[in-house]
Amino acid sequence: MKPILFSFLFMLTPNPLNALASVEVTVMENAIFYPLNMFLLVERGRFLGAVIFLSYEKNNQGDFVRYRNYGYQYSSNSWQEENEGTIAFRNLSWWQRAMGAIGFHTPPIARIRPIKWKNLTLFAQPSMDGRHATILFGASPTRLDPTIKFAPTPWRTIEEVNPKDPRLKWYEAGNPELKFKIYDLWK
Repeated sequence: MKPILFSFLFMLTPNPLNALASVEVTVMENAIFYPLNMFLLVERGRFLGAVIFLSYEKNNQGDFVRYRNYGYQYSSNSWQEENEGTIAFRNLSWWQRAMGAIGFHTPPIARIRPIKWKNLTLFAQPSMDGRHATILFGASPTRLDPTIKFAPTPWRTIEEVNPKDPRLKWYEAGNPELKFKIYDLWK
């Protein structure tokens, strides 16, 4: 009886291992549903990038996720920060609502900002749960790029990110849907 009670109490206590194990990633046929505060590696041909989603905010203008991205410099084997920005799903402005009332509707795609590197743009949007972002395998939801690959990682600082780590598992467009806890990949 004591071991069961002990293990139950252990699950209820604030334990960083329990919190880390609850981080879920969903890889879909056309996108990846990715948690905040962990690096996602992005590869297309010789380009290698990393992106981390820093924070989620919802206000009267829409849903916003701040991100920071990096490009890998093969010559120096180091990461260089390229951009810090915001992906957003904006609410309709007053004039867009007025135009919609008379029959001219603004498509939802027009209200989304992409993630941009120097050599790559990816279509992304905040997820409404406030803990994830959704990134597509391409710059447009209607055109996927089969050369783009994503590798989920548990790393939280750019100094930890090692593109040569043998535990990296790459996913590309067309995969069947997978849902897993990110730390299960690194056991």
